[in-house]
Amino acid sequence: EAHMPGIYRRENGIWYIRYARNRKEVRKSLNTNDKREAQKIQREVEDMLRVERLGLIRPQQPKEEIDIDVKSFWEQFLRWAEDHKTPKTVRLDKMAWDKFIGFCKPKTIGGITQRDVEEYKASLLQDGVKPVSVNSYLRHLKSIFNRGKQLELYSGDNPFVGVSLYKIDKNPPKFLKREEVDKLLQVARARDKDVHLAIGLAVFAGLRKNEFLNARWEWVDFERKLITVTSDQRFTPKNHCAITDERTP
Repeated sequence: EAHMPGIYRRENGIWYIRYARNRKEVRKSLNTNDKREAQKIQREVEDMLRVERLGLIRPQQPKEEIDIDVKSFWEQFLRWAEDHKTPKTVRLDKMAWDKFIGFCKPKTIGGITQRDVEEYKASLLQDGVKPVSVNSYLRHLKSIFNRGKQLELYSGDNPFVGVSLYKIDKNPPKFLKREEVDKLLQVARARDKDVHLAIGLAVFAGLRKNEFLNARWEWVDFERKLITVTSDQRFTPKNHCAITDERTP
């Protein structure tokens, strides 16, 4: 027996659908905050249920729900991540995971809800974590749960889907004026010869902080006047690729 579906919206703005099928109530997220799209899906479900009720097709048996305890999920995901992600990304995944699990302390993956996520999100701000970092944690966690579903570690909804990120104002990068660069180099020269050379390298090669701190002589080609930023076991460029900069060393 099937009853026609109804849709409703939760506080997070996401639309859900509810209907009865085979004497069981079904509730599912439609993963959209667009009412028109939700209504379209509702009509499609109505058509499917109507066809089933007329006996034109046999109703599909609902798939068995797959759930897993938190520890086993992370161990299996981590094995996959270490084979497919950079060490830096794995570290960030682990940091985001440990913070989240330490906050909500779920027993199984299926027991994690969007309310847990929203409460965790709010707690990070209360602890002084900047919105841009909160967004980073949420992105990593969403990716972890998506991969868990792809690996068939669990079959429930991703509780991070539909969770809004904080709006971050895009401030244009700040550049030093020529006189400010000269003053910076003068201060560095007065401090130490090596400091002067290091600051000059950072300024004129346009290196990021991590690139500057991990710079090696092997990056410098004096004959061709090139600096090539490359990765090693300790350091990976931001875009994970080698960067060649035509600057005078």
